[in-house]
Amino acid sequence: RFIFMRGVQWSAHDLDSTKLSQALMRLWPTHFPRTSPKTRNAAGSPAGSPGSSGSISSTAGDAAAEGVPLVAHDGVAELAESMFDQLRPYLDQADDVGMPICFAGHSLGGSLAMLTMVQYQLQSRRRQGSSPSCYTFGSPPVLAHEQGGGGHRVLQALRLPADCVKNFVLENDPVPRALLSVDPTFELLQSWGVGQGLLQLRQLLAGEGSPLSPGRFMFESVGQVLLIKWTAEGGSEVVPLDAHEVEAELSFLAPKPGRSQRADAASSSSSSRRSSTTAGGLTEAVEASDGSSSNSAA
Repeated sequence: RFIFMRGVQWSAHDLDSTKLSQALMRLWPTHFPRTSPKTRNAAGSPAGSPGSSGSISSTAGDAAAEGVPLVAHDGVAELAESMFDQLRPYLDQADDVGMPICFAGHSLGGSLAMLTMVQYQLQSRRRQGSSPSCYTFGSPPVLAHEQGGGGHRVLQALRLPADCVKNFVLENDPVPRALLSVDPTFELLQSWGVGQGLLQLRQLLAGEGSPLSPGRFMFESVGQVLLIKWTAEGGSEVVPLDAHEVEAELSFLAPKPGRSQRADAASSSSSSRRSSTTAGGLTEAVEASDGSSSNSAA
């Protein structure tokens, strides 16, 4: 079953823009899910409750029982929990027939899709079968491990494979970079002496890997990042990024790998052309001078 969530349509007549804006402003990370998740058996009852057929042996049920050390954007988390309640009957139906689940979304819809997938993984009553997947397109990050350390720790906590989440990011789109360590605001804060001191103080008080500490702004990039680039020669291309490449490639301020070499090559070529032009001009000037001297002598 494929569940796609669109981004915000601010002109929609049924949208409470004030309420949504207030939710988006509540960006401080909060524990997620905000209530203890319960897996459900095939009869629809929480596992272990009267009338249930037994405990759930799935990895999702095990993860839910142990709890997960995840945090999410407070306002978006509230929206995602409300949406999950509406989607639950359709997800349960898919679980009953063993249907794979794929979540996807654009912009804020992708953020909601990510958090909805987390809730599904923790509360699914499926005993076996494929893991859920999620695709985001230009979506702001809203999820992280509570102790930081990289988005891969989120998937490990959920017992999901590393390739189950794919994030498509346009080369110059600021939205998917918001609230990450590559957010231009955070990068400028890190480059400022006083800002560095404040981040260090925050780390001493809240612990390493906490939000607003060196190396972490608010959230982390969870899953694989696929950067969509455009060049005049080859048009658009999708470039999968390795984990160690994400920060350098997504940063607006840091020099991109290979860009300095191309810039140096272009500069060298330009200098060569200027030198050639200058040399040619000097040659013409010398020849003109020689001609004038000859005419004067004659």
